[in-house]
Amino acid sequence: RSTAPILALANDLIARNKHRHGKVLRAEKKATNAEKPEVFVYENEDLEGEAIIREIRDLHQAGRKYEEMAVLYRSNSQSSLLETLLRQNQIPYSVSGGTSMFDRKEIKDVVAFLRFSVSRTDLSLRRILNLPPRGIGDQSFALIEKFAQAHGNSFLWAAERAAQAGLPAATSSAVADFLTMMKPLGQRIVSAQSGPALALTQFLDELGYRKYLFDTTSEASSAEKKWNLVEIFARILEQFLSKNETSRNEKSESSLEEFLDRMELRDQLDNDRKSDEVSLMTLHASKGLEFPVVFLIGVEEDLLPHRTLGSNVDEERRLFYVGLTRAQEKLILSYCKSRRRYGANRPVAVSRFLHEIRSDLVTTFPDGVRPWKSNEREQKLADFFAAMEAKKSAAKAPAAKA
Repeated sequence: RSTAPILALANDLIARNKHRHGKVLRAEKKATNAEKPEVFVYENEDLEGEAIIREIRDLHQAGRKYEEMAVLYRSNSQSSLLETLLRQNQIPYSVSGGTSMFDRKEIKDVVAFLRFSVSRTDLSLRRILNLPPRGIGDQSFALIEKFAQAHGNSFLWAAERAAQAGLPAATSSAVADFLTMMKPLGQRIVSAQSGPALALTQFLDELGYRKYLFDTTSEASSAEKKWNLVEIFARILEQFLSKNETSRNEKSESSLEEFLDRMELRDQLDNDRKSDEVSLMTLHASKGLEFPVVFLIGVEEDLLPHRTLGSNVDEERRLFYVGLTRAQEKLILSYCKSRRRYGANRPVAVSRFLHEIRSDLVTTFPDGVRPWKSNEREQKLADFFAAMEAKKSAAKAPAAKA
């Protein structure tokens, strides 16, 4: 049920597989205004993710339902950045073919560290008080809990009085040291000259959390992936705080709290919006499904075909073909010039599959930007000036009252 331009691209690609039947897919309906598939090139995955969010938002504002859109990728690890951006922008989504980033223990841990630093909640403290392990076991937790209940007070209040609660001297000292270390975290992150992302990862290093991840994970490569998720989360946090600082001209822990609220609000809204969500899924999970709009991201060597999962190039090409034919009306492909690996931005090459296809079958935007049509430009300018006028009016309002 894909349009003719999408099927032309898919057929051109799969014709290069050596062992296949000569089946050619044809469009069921003739669409006179069907668009060619588009290829966007970005400097890095941060810009790729931000552009996809903008496109999803624009399509939704133009009348598309979220459930009509899907983002497909070869490897589960590619979804993490998008998940965080979708949450930040309060766009509902679901993840298929893998675990949501926000269901992973390491992200829940980091959120708890940050939440406690700004809100001092008992729930977050219970999660992190002995993380990484510092000798505060179940018996100590029970004593703190009992002391809190006996005095009708919070778990934090009791933890601050650990010695009175009956904890041994060494354990009481460990509790006190941890609470002291946590106290300046929020302000340290929002005011760090080196940037919030580095401030957060440095804190986790000092705390021993990174070492804990590697010590408790059987394979170093798996531990590296976990830490990579933490770094992605830290980068998105920094971007959010930077935008807030620019718009509000302030650095405050309230911005950090707002970021956490946005990350967690999505979970509270899940039940209300289950039926209208953007789908995030691996190419394997997308088999048998179709969507009016499909984004297929990370069309790069080592990702598609995959460096470890895709030993059979014909099979990887067929998987790419599956992704292309999930799109019914609009297909957007993207790749990056560099991607973050092992803590640094490293150059990557466009997938051989994009080199194979005929260039006339796609519209390519080498700088990642689709030029505005004249009517779109006029509308954007009108919106901009309207927003400027609204700001001026808002600024004058208090003075008028005075």
